[in-house]
Amino acid sequence: MDYSRMARKLRDKIVGFSGELSRGLPKTAGRFVQEMVYGIQASQSVVLTKIGRTLEEPISIKKIEERLSRQLLRRGMGQRVQKNLLDMAAPLIGKDTLLILDPSDIRKKYAKKMQYLATVHDGSEDELGNGYWTCNVVATEGEGSTIVPLVGRLYSAEAPAFVSENHEILTVMDMVAGAVKKRGLWVIDRGGDRRNLIVPMLSRRLRFLIRLIGNRNLLWAGKEVLAHEIAKNCTSLYAETVVKVDDGKEREGLSY
Repeated sequence: MDYSRMARKLRDKIVGFSGELSRGLPKTAGRFVQEMVYGIQASQSVVLTKIGRTLEEPISIKKIEERLSRQLLRRGMGQRVQKNLLDMAAPLIGKDTLLILDPSDIRKKYAKKMQYLATVHDGSEDELGNGYWTCNVVATEGEGSTIVPLVGRLYSAEAPAFVSENHEILTVMDMVAGAVKKRGLWVIDRGGDRRNLIVPMLSRRLRFLIRLIGNRNLLWAGKEVLAHEIAKNCTSLYAETVVKVDDGKEREGLSY
């Protein structure tokens, strides 16, 4: 097997993808996006020193890291890359494509001075710690296995501009809905069962599927009935599980 040829093909594909992802950015920013996409794939890390080593440039790792750090501070680059990603993915989204929204967290266990560190709940270890909240959206078909990333947004409850978790979630939904012309079916597992999300989704005329807490009362046939009791009488025609990978290990994610 010609591994060098495969590597060249892979790099060519990354160059093409990065070009679309960085559309509208200056040349130096476009180079940065290409280096980051390649470096993250090659190093399987987001640590700049590890990414820098994969670039194999004839300068010190310190200089490479400084250059990448400067580009990370470029104003407006993240928003442009996010818009380009949504524009690329939008044609793949159909009327019944599942838009899976996952509010989660990133724990920075050893961080002390990172900007706006906030208290988060570490689901992996079931304890509180320092970190940031995230809101991620991926698309997939009900009977397919391909997953299309749409949005990955990180935020802090300690940041001056922070309003609320509901605001962050609705902001992400508006970004995606605008790009895909409101196509798709929103799927929300934990945290979707709240009035402050359901009412705005209805007002935006979005289609959605959420997991209700079993002790919610619903109006059914003119009577108040526990959601759990209604669910027991529903026939499930399909079942699917989306598996999430954390630190190289698979764990069961959303089931529907």
